[in-house]
Amino acid sequence: MKTAQIQFRCLAGLAGAAASLLLAACGPKGAPGVVTVPENISQDALEPLVRSIDLVPLETHGDDFLGQGTFLIPADEKYLLVDEGNRKQHLYGPDGKFLNRIGREGRGPEEYHMLFNVLYTGGRVYVYQNGSDLLVYRQDGSFEKKLNLPAEGCNAFFPLEDGYLAYIGYVGPGDDMIQWIPEGQEPVSLVPKRGPLPFPMMQQRPFSEYGGRIFMPDAMGEQVYAFADGKAETWLNLDFGRFTAGEELFSGDVDAAFRILETRHANVGAYWENERMRVVEAQRSEKKDDSSPFPDREIIYGLFLHGKWNWVNTGDIGATPFAHSVSGLDGDALVCLLDPLLLKEMDPALRAKISNPQVLDTLDENSNFVVAKLHLK
Repeated sequence: MKTAQIQFRCLAGLAGAAASLLLAACGPKGAPGVVTVPENISQDALEPLVRSIDLVPLETHGDDFLGQGTFLIPADEKYLLVDEGNRKQHLYGPDGKFLNRIGREGRGPEEYHMLFNVLYTGGRVYVYQNGSDLLVYRQDGSFEKKLNLPAEGCNAFFPLEDGYLAYIGYVGPGDDMIQWIPEGQEPVSLVPKRGPLPFPMMQQRPFSEYGGRIFMPDAMGEQVYAFADGKAETWLNLDFGRFTAGEELFSGDVDAAFRILETRHANVGAYWENERMRVVEAQRSEKKDDSSPFPDREIIYGLFLHGKWNWVNTGDIGATPFAHSVSGLDGDALVCLLDPLLLKEMDPALRAKISNPQVLDTLDENSNFVVAKLHLK
């Protein structure tokens, strides 16, 4: 297996770039449309946008200590933490106190054996088992039911009142990337794949929702699609300039595809919006040192506030507190999941905006993750 393949499978959704067959400059009413990403984005751009930061340390509770690879899902004023590696799901209160586990690992009819894409919607936790089962749990951790899905080989599912959205991405067979499956009917193609890839590509966090729309980024592209009323339209298209990979990535030429991934590319990672703002997470990578097998990577955020796009460079994953940390929105705040040890490396100007700085004195290598709410101006 080539080194690039290992890296991009581990990032699970932060790799590659391409244009979409459904590119639309205008899009539906209210859509951001085409947004140009500036080439030079400062790592100091976040501080001027932040009014204050609230830290919520998560309780360390014996076996419920969370491992690396954990991600956060906001769950109606609570925090659902999904530990993929240890196959555990924990629910915490708004104060960070441990409440309960969600389900348990196993092969039984009420148990899960993998936690790649967990979804919270409508007060329920949905766990897809990469086959034909969608397990449904209540917030108290108890099992509710198992849904038999109408298709297999998908990346993730989103339950609708009258069916499902199936995010196949670039991991399943066929020509579709996203399908709508009405209850009792045949799947409807919403977004086709651009073409073949040299390896299966999984996409984390494929769904977010607001205002009656369900948003879905292209795991290997520059678009975010919005689903409503039985159809998906291009909602956001990022113009990455010289970081755009181009058609060669999907040509079926394996060597050409790896050459792109190992040199320069960009892609959308996740998207959220609410009544106050729009937020897009993206990755840009460029090989600057021939002695390294991987390109240098930076995670960037576009924040649409007060009628203007603001761009923030948070650096590489694991190098700075806020790289790949945004998990959702809450009013005027970005809800982030932070490594407690990286918090010690926070920029002093941002540190000065922490409303409860005494939390920093309690953090050490035995501390669990910390939820941060960045209230924006």
